[in-house]
Amino acid sequence: MKVVIIGSAKSGLMQVQKLQSCGMIPEERKIVICEKTCLASFGQSFLRECCAKSQEEIATAYGNQETLLKGERASLRLLTAARLVDPVNRVVTVQKRESDTPEQLPYDLLILATGRTGSIPDVPGSTLQGVMTLENLEDLLFLKEFTKSRFIRNIVVHGEDDTAQALATALRAGGKDVTVLSPKDSIMGFEGNIFVSRLLTRQGEVPCDLYVSRLELDRPGDVIVSLPEALAPDGRLIADAAGKIQRYEGIYAAGRIARG
Repeated sequence: MKVVIIGSAKSGLMQVQKLQSCGMIPEERKIVICEKTCLASFGQSFLRECCAKSQEEIATAYGNQETLLKGERASLRLLTAARLVDPVNRVVTVQKRESDTPEQLPYDLLILATGRTGSIPDVPGSTLQGVMTLENLEDLLFLKEFTKSRFIRNIVVHGEDDTAQALATALRAGGKDVTVLSPKDSIMGFEGNIFVSRLLTRQGEVPCDLYVSRLELDRPGDVIVSLPEALAPDGRLIADAAGKIQRYEGIYAAGRIARG
């Protein structure tokens, strides 16, 4: 049996183990994991733990996760984005770069573990340097390098989930002045020349050398849109308790993209 996982290696493999324990996946199976970034995703809990780690510690922890991945006999395809699912012919179209020819991967079972897309408010100044999302490990490593600069003093974290709080705690421990905004706080715009220097909200101005968004976008990615009958109004996939997407045989949702 060929199992294709799109997105999080951790959520996808947990779904594989769940189905295997129910006898729905044989022990003789081939797993292919497609990840759109240059690093595998091992879930939000791993990202949260890495907020307080040094880059060297993150590299060690990541290596340990890769070892576990090899133990599952799973092959990893990085920088590979999923574009389209054909549930009739049981193939998923993937592409490395927009200039590359799309490739079709056949599957017996497809697990969608894409999570939710990070969102930056569409306001003036949102393209300034220093405005970013914290969506994956690649973002976190860039953020850690960026904040080494002594010119990055005032940081705004937009979001109140556990990962946002862990990031704020780690940044404060590093001597930064951190403001955490609720998802309900309305952003009016960013001001600055090349780099953001101030954040404008309905309540007033906030000094800001770096803005990090933990907001989630309701608009789903291409591969999710290609399954319209399973889409909920919030952009997630409607699945049963086992993760199976109704009306589509052999397709399961795992992690934050699934909605029971």
